[in-house]
Amino acid sequence: MLPSQNGGDALLASVAAFADATRGAAEIVVAECARDDTASQIHARWPDVRVIHLNAPQSIPRLRAAGIASATSPIVAMTTEGSAPGAGWYAALLRAHADRPDAVGGAIENGSTGRLIDWAVFLCEYGRYMTPLPPEPRSDLPGQNVSYSRAALASIGDLVERGTWEPLWHWRLAAGGARLVRDGSLVVILRKRFTFSGFVRERFDYGRSFAAQRTADAPAARRALFAAGCLVLPLVVLARMLRDLLPKRRHRSELLRSLPYLAIFACVWAAGEAVGYAAGAGHAHHD
Repeated sequence: MLPSQNGGDALLASVAAFADATRGAAEIVVAECARDDTASQIHARWPDVRVIHLNAPQSIPRLRAAGIASATSPIVAMTTEGSAPGAGWYAALLRAHADRPDAVGGAIENGSTGRLIDWAVFLCEYGRYMTPLPPEPRSDLPGQNVSYSRAALASIGDLVERGTWEPLWHWRLAAGGARLVRDGSLVVILRKRFTFSGFVRERFDYGRSFAAQRTADAPAARRALFAAGCLVLPLVVLARMLRDLLPKRRHRSELLRSLPYLAIFACVWAAGEAVGYAAGAGHAHHD
């Protein structure tokens, strides 16, 4: 299932890649709200791909909810525009679900390696999912390469329908005793290109939306406590990045050169969380 806000070549390339990888053996569902003719292009080139077009701008979680509601397969895999399956992805997906886990998260590799900003964004947002992918923490599964059983999705249906971000799904599943698995043989390659200003805005909005959803039912005193804790959050976020990335012993030159970006991204995330705890999601819920 591919959610897309922007459509265009990035979405078309992802549909082509997954259609080629599955060769008609799996249904492909696209949920998009693009303002171009991407939907009609998909219909023309891949008639078997189901496209859910929403006219108004939607958040990625809302698009995911629409796609999941339309999907009929017993296993629902999620990825994103600008991604492509690694070698043997579909076979690895079937193997991973052979003994009926509730959710499986795979690895993510960087396919945009020519610019430092793309490396910085990748290391910030997805670097912890690079191979080698450790088996823990099992509740941390990447939304760009994750799959669920139907029973698991049914158990978190309220979170999906409300348009929440996937970490809340995984925390609920783990707390309920669901079996979550990480599988490093299940690889998706991210081929997105970013701008500094665009990712800063995305990072702030995601942090704000996530914080608002996380404390949606919390009393004001708890939200205020969480907001105050954001004063030290940049250091915590940066330390976690380094903790996750250094043991992999990969791309250390890119990591070193990206550190100024990563420090800024950590501060932006903390600011977004603080605003989310204090003032709610605002427009960020729809971004």
